[in-house]
Amino acid sequence: MFSQPPAPLLLTLVVLAFVRLGLAAPANDNLSDYEELPPSGPATVGSNVGATLEVDEPIPAGITASNYGATVWWGLQLASSEGRWYDVSTEGSAIDTVLAVWTGGEDDIPLTLVHVNDEAVEGGFSRVRFLAAPEVIYKVSVAGRGAAQQGSIAVRASSTVDPFAKVSEASFSPSGINVTNAEVPVTATITLTSTKEIASGQFTLYSPSGIPLQTLPFSGADNRTSGNVAEGTYEVHFTLPQGSEPGDYRWNLSMVSVGPFPSSSSYGWEALSPLPSGATKTIPVINTTPINTYAVWASAISLSGPESDPEDDFDNDGIKNLTEFALGLDPQVSSRAQLIADASSITQLGLPCITRVGTGIQQRLRVEYARRIGDSSLSYIVQFSNDLITWNNATQSASVLSSNGTMQAVAVEDVTSNPVKARRFARVRIVR
Repeated sequence: MFSQPPAPLLLTLVVLAFVRLGLAAPANDNLSDYEELPPSGPATVGSNVGATLEVDEPIPAGITASNYGATVWWGLQLASSEGRWYDVSTEGSAIDTVLAVWTGGEDDIPLTLVHVNDEAVEGGFSRVRFLAAPEVIYKVSVAGRGAAQQGSIAVRASSTVDPFAKVSEASFSPSGINVTNAEVPVTATITLTSTKEIASGQFTLYSPSGIPLQTLPFSGADNRTSGNVAEGTYEVHFTLPQGSEPGDYRWNLSMVSVGPFPSSSSYGWEALSPLPSGATKTIPVINTTPINTYAVWASAISLSGPESDPEDDFDNDGIKNLTEFALGLDPQVSSRAQLIADASSITQLGLPCITRVGTGIQQRLRVEYARRIGDSSLSYIVQFSNDLITWNNATQSASVLSSNGTMQAVAVEDVTSNPVKARRFARVRIVR
């Protein structure tokens, strides 16, 4: 029997509090005290308990200060005299990590970012792939995804094969995107060199706050507009809704090759392989309408004093003010209605809607929820569980259904399993 949880279990608001009392900082807390990371072999185990951010310590592009804290440092140098592709991974760590690779001297802050990744691997682990040069000591920083994420960290470096498909150029048209008064259609033009045909893949667009906004299918047959397998130009088309969050949007492209032994390649700020210098890494978006923060929202609906506290439940419907704000609800009207939306419009804002889709072994849960545009302090995390005890973050990116300029309706689907799970639950965590 394939089941889904009742509505009260589908939404949780998590507020994390962390107090550090007299914890000694780890030996590699500061950049100048980095520890050596072996270029091969088993993972090196360390800890970021008691770690801090140094004064002027850089935060990687596309990562916010609220999602980056308690860093520890390692140094990595190749074992050979030739450059080669390397993977660095935090798989096996006890915490949710953000991994970054940098170049620069021990006392050279700001450093130059090579690449950064947040949650390339299910479970909060990170992985970066980069083309390492000989005789360069790469600085590897591992941060908790938030100051409260402190604990055991595993870091492993290993050489890997060259990606089968490589991005040589990437650009976006129009280059200046203003969504203040209207939606804007955008064309991504990407030049790839490849040793194999691209069978499948996906292009993902991320908001300035790191939220996956749109996920579009990608293949050689459907997206190549000129050239051939060896070197071709590909296009991806998407639209940014009116009122979208202003700032620098990131993107990535993952690809799988044709053949009995398929290879994979992945590029972009959230992908394994960094983009070349000729490729546009971020897309600047302008929106001159007022930023839609919690304080602006509370003032507009005349919530003041204790009633405006994000943890208060003004209408006593069991949904805190902050959750009502995040989901586009009215804190002055007691309601537990569910979201109703499709590809054309949002009919009704409400609590996340969880349904079962697919048949046979393709049965899976689908979570549709609303998220607010314009407040980068909010994070929406879809999770799935078999027992309501252990929860895992969704591995599929959110796809945008529709937008009303203030809110977006998005959908995330669970992975399938064979045999189908007898019980499966879903929830949306809202973190600020």
